[in-house]
Amino acid sequence: MFNHITIASSVLQDPTHTFLEIDRVLHEIVTQKRPGYIVLPRDMVGITPDSAFSHSYQQPIQNAVHIQTDLIDKIVSQINSSQKPVIMAGIGIERYHMESALKNLAERGNIPIVSTLLGVLLTDVDMGANTAVLDPEVMLYLSDDSCTIRRQSFQVQGLMLLPEIINRELIPHDISGCPIPVRDRMPDFVPTGVRVSPENLVIALNSIINDNTVLITEVGDAVMISLDITMKRTGRFLCNSYYPSLGFGVPASIGIQAANPDFRPLVLSGDGAFQMTGMEVSTACRYHMNPIVIILNNNGFGTERPMIDGSFNDVAIWKYHKIPEIIGCGKGYLVQKDTELAAALEEAYDSPELSIIEIILDQDDISPQLRRLCSHFSQSVKQNKQV
Repeated sequence: MFNHITIASSVLQDPTHTFLEIDRVLHEIVTQKRPGYIVLPRDMVGITPDSAFSHSYQQPIQNAVHIQTDLIDKIVSQINSSQKPVIMAGIGIERYHMESALKNLAERGNIPIVSTLLGVLLTDVDMGANTAVLDPEVMLYLSDDSCTIRRQSFQVQGLMLLPEIINRELIPHDISGCPIPVRDRMPDFVPTGVRVSPENLVIALNSIINDNTVLITEVGDAVMISLDITMKRTGRFLCNSYYPSLGFGVPASIGIQAANPDFRPLVLSGDGAFQMTGMEVSTACRYHMNPIVIILNNNGFGTERPMIDGSFNDVAIWKYHKIPEIIGCGKGYLVQKDTELAAALEEAYDSPELSIIEIILDQDDISPQLRRLCSHFSQSVKQNKQV
């Protein structure tokens, strides 16, 4: 099954090939920037390499690409001749450390940048809610293994061409009519004692997120709320936005701090999602991790209620802020007003321990983004019921 979700995988069963297989998988992970998986059976743990064994893996040469002058000319011509260009950046920019080159390209060409929730670019972007068909005739596509201009493809490492592209003459474009970024139109967070809502929660989080924060959102309204949250650094937002992956948040926070203890995971979760895997906070405590877990408690699956309601949307009533008392680690906060939220966030960020912030919301208190999505879906549900 791992062949479907990894670039390379191996079950280490043959002692004569064990170390060659390890080298092969690690080589593919490093060069392709994709996940890999190695299964190490118990009876193979004590295997030692033959004295004649030598590592076949070699460190890949960074940015090793044959720059084709004609191709660069075509790319620059395509960019300069575009009327309203937009850069749709994917996760490959961070994987190959091209953030600086991308920023340089955007600034010199005066081109706005957007991205998708999954950090990927597909010709047909289908997230279940809608399908955005991107016309290949107006696309310039640079990936880690190819370059496509309109419908013409070139077998080169497209992303590696960025440093050369920004050294050419780029014509600044007119960006009049471009939407104002969220961070530039977000008001300051000034608590006044009103009830917490998705709208003022966004403002509060934007006011406190710092360079070390990694935001991890669960599926549902947590994803929709996160659309208006600005991260301070690239690669600090994780979201598995497919609904069957409900329960991703808390386990992901453990993986984040295991990989880099300097990161501070901030998990945004609904109560339904938390009940699936949320008790893994005990694992975080066991390994002295300190995620901040915000639970949006609206007594059930708030994403489904506006589409079709019923008892199937209800979940068991938990006192989430009491969980630290149960596991003997961290501190819980019960929040209803924005003043309580401000105090809880400030104390949680200063704490070296786990923090669980339970925010009480009305059942119908959802973000404007989710309300629009549910309105669209509810029409489809009604039509299907009539059929």
